[in-house]
Amino acid sequence: MRVLSKKKPPRERTRGEAYDHLWRTHILQSIIRGWGEVGCTTTGISSLAGGTRVSKVQTAVPCAGSRPSIDSADRGSELPTMAQPHTASAHQRVLMTWAPCLLVLLVGACRSTVSQTPTPDAAQAPHAHGAAAGSASTAIEAKPTRTNRDPHGNPDVERYIDMLQSTGRLETLQIPLVIERLAIAPDAIVGDLGCGPGNFALAFATAAPRGVVYASDVEPAQLDALRAKIAGDSAPNIIPVLASFDDPHFPPGRMDLVFIGDTYHHLQDRVAYMRRLKACLASGGKLAILDYKPGDLPIGPPRAHKLEAGVMERELVEAGWTRVAKHDTHPWHDFEVWTPGEQR
Repeated sequence: MRVLSKKKPPRERTRGEAYDHLWRTHILQSIIRGWGEVGCTTTGISSLAGGTRVSKVQTAVPCAGSRPSIDSADRGSELPTMAQPHTASAHQRVLMTWAPCLLVLLVGACRSTVSQTPTPDAAQAPHAHGAAAGSASTAIEAKPTRTNRDPHGNPDVERYIDMLQSTGRLETLQIPLVIERLAIAPDAIVGDLGCGPGNFALAFATAAPRGVVYASDVEPAQLDALRAKIAGDSAPNIIPVLASFDDPHFPPGRMDLVFIGDTYHHLQDRVAYMRRLKACLASGGKLAILDYKPGDLPIGPPRAHKLEAGVMERELVEAGWTRVAKHDTHPWHDFEVWTPGEQR
């Protein structure tokens, strides 16, 4: 059975469209009458509050073959009143010849004014597709700043990423020394929890060329920065993972090493988080934590942003972890290794 589609109701004309239609109608009448009639006079156009319409037009009786006037309902004006026939004078013949040309010029000016007037829809949606584009500087100023999903980081995520991978910070992390102390196997499966722009993830991938590195972070922009580095360094064994606030989404029972660099103090409900994290480790798997030392330091976050002395150790013990190594390699960081099990 053939289904007939419903016709859409006609769209209501805007004020500019109605104004344009009105002028077009008047021009058409003037041209037709100018060619087919003896004479033509007009009384003008009036502008009324709440809308614009053509006032009464006084014309001569049309000759045979001339067209009737357009219905007033179509052009929003009153019906023309007919005058008595008369003989056209020289002035009337000049007016009959040049009036249509003058009206065409007037219509062009009116249409230009209407097109430059912003509509209410355009005013309410300045960024909609198809809207007139402003200057390049205005477009740049209108670009919103990306907000950091991590509530503990700088709200301006672009600046935060730049700080995380700055040369000064990378020197304090001593990444090659961390890789050396962890003694990562070439086929190890590593989880970088809170990977940021990938400072450690790239080093883990190099240390374990036959392994896999799961780089996890809650902020998509951090993962975008990591992906850009992966493309440049051709590191196929790094898998970016978008984390939840309560789960890094590592594959269960597979990780030989989970590394948390400058992120432990960012975690929420840390005891419950660290209990769940044990399920990610493979047999013999380890947890390595590198985090800023407590107290006031010349580098890193302010004291209020960090944990007080002894808090991390108490939480990990409560979560069921045992510390197996503590490396005094970093002046501004604590560097420790933990395994699942009770405290000895």
